[in-house]
Amino acid sequence: MKTEKLHISFDGFTDFKLIGISCNEKDYRLCWALNHALGIDLVRMENEGIASRAHLENFPFFEYTNEENGCIYRLLANRFEARTLMKELKTIDFLFLIQGEDANLHEIITKLNKIDLIFLATEIEIDNLKERDLLFLDE
Repeated sequence: MKTEKLHISFDGFTDFKLIGISCNEKDYRLCWALNHALGIDLVRMENEGIASRAHLENFPFFEYTNEENGCIYRLLANRFEARTLMKELKTIDFLFLIQGEDANLHEIITKLNKIDLIFLATEIEIDNLKERDLLFLDE
C-alpha cells in the first residue's frame, strides 16, 4: 500500500519572533518581572478544551495582547515537571513569543537581559526549528 506524505507550510511564522529565556524562577515570578520590565500584563491562560493547545496540557502558558498596536506576547514554559516541550531547546526554560510588526526585538532582549531573574535571553530563529509546529497556539 502506498503512503502519502503531508507537507505543512509554516508561512504564518513570518510575523512571529521568538526569544529563549533561561531562568530558574517559577513562571509567575518571571511573568511579574516581564510585566514590569516591558509594561505588559501577561495573564495565565487555560489550555483545556483547545485542540491546538493539547500539547500544552500541563505546561504554564501566559498571554497579553496590546490593544494599541496589536502585538501579542506569549510566555510558554519549555521545561515543566521534569518534561520538556521542545526537546531541541532543552537548555531553554521559557519561550517568549512576540507577534506583531511594532515589536522591537533588540530592545526587548536588552530589557530582558537586565532582569536579575534571567540568566540569558536570546533570539531563536523559528525557521531553523524542527518542532516549530508546537508554537501554533491560536484557538
